[in-house]
Amino acid sequence: MRLTMLDKILKRVSRAGAVASPVQLPPDGGVMDEPTHDRVAVLSGKRSQREVAQLRSELNFWRLMAGGLVVGMIVTSMGWRRADDRYANDVRIAWVKVAPDGRSEAQLWSDGGNPNRFFEPFINSALINFVEHRFRHIRATIVSDYGLAAMFMTPQLQRDFLDNDHAAQEATDFEASGNGGEYSIIVKAIDHSTMVDPDAANRNSVIVDSTVYVTQHWLDGSHKDEQKIVKLTWKMIPLANLQRDWKQLQENGPGVQILAYHMVTALNQEH
Repeated sequence: MRLTMLDKILKRVSRAGAVASPVQLPPDGGVMDEPTHDRVAVLSGKRSQREVAQLRSELNFWRLMAGGLVVGMIVTSMGWRRADDRYANDVRIAWVKVAPDGRSEAQLWSDGGNPNRFFEPFINSALINFVEHRFRHIRATIVSDYGLAAMFMTPQLQRDFLDNDHAAQEATDFEASGNGGEYSIIVKAIDHSTMVDPDAANRNSVIVDSTVYVTQHWLDGSHKDEQKIVKLTWKMIPLANLQRDWKQLQENGPGVQILAYHMVTALNQEH
C-alpha cells in the first residue's frame, strides 16, 4: 500500500517536471511532417515580446526626432525668410548735398519705400496751381489764369464754369477795367481726406476731398489780407489719357481732375 502511494507521488512529480521543462524538439529526421516543421521554423524565428517592445520604442523615438527636425527646419526657413524680407524692405533714402568747396552734408530718411514721398508733393503742386490760377484776380494774367484753371476741370465742370459762371466775359471785363481791385492767392496749407497710392490698381476711381487754406492778398494794400478756405473734390485722370495730352501733362503733371470746388471765408482771420 505504501509503495503504491509512493509510486503515485513520484509519478505526479515526474509529470510536473515534464510540464515545467522546455519542450525539446527532436531533430528533423523525418519524424515531423512538413506543415509542423514549417510552423516550428516560424515560431523559432520570431522575436520575444521584450525585443519587439524595445524596437517599437526605438522606432517611435526616431520618428519623433525626425518630426522635430522637420518642424525645426520649417521654422528656421520661415525665420530666415522674414529676416530677408525685413532687410530688403529696410530702405533709407540718403540725401547728400555737396558744396563747391568739396564739403558734403548727408541726411537719411527712414520712411523706406513710401510711394507717396514724392507723389503727394507732386499732387499738392497741381492743386496749388489750380487754386492760384482759378481764384486770383490780376489784370495782366486773368484770361490765361481762367483758361489754365479750366484744364483741371471735368468737361461738365468746364461747361458750368464758362457758361453759367460767365468766366470768359468776367475775365475780359476785368482785364479791360480792373474793377474790384487786384489780389493774389497765397496757399498756406493743404489737408487731404486720403491720399491716392500711385501704384494702386484703382487709382482712377478714388475720389479725394481736400481742404486748401489760402490768404487773399490785395496788391494795392487797400484791404487787409483775408483768410479763405477752398474745398476741392478731385480724382486722377487715367494715365493713358494724360499721356496723350501734352499740354495737360505740362501744366498738370500728376493728372488731377477737379470734380467740384468752392471758396469760403475762414471764421478765424488770424494769420
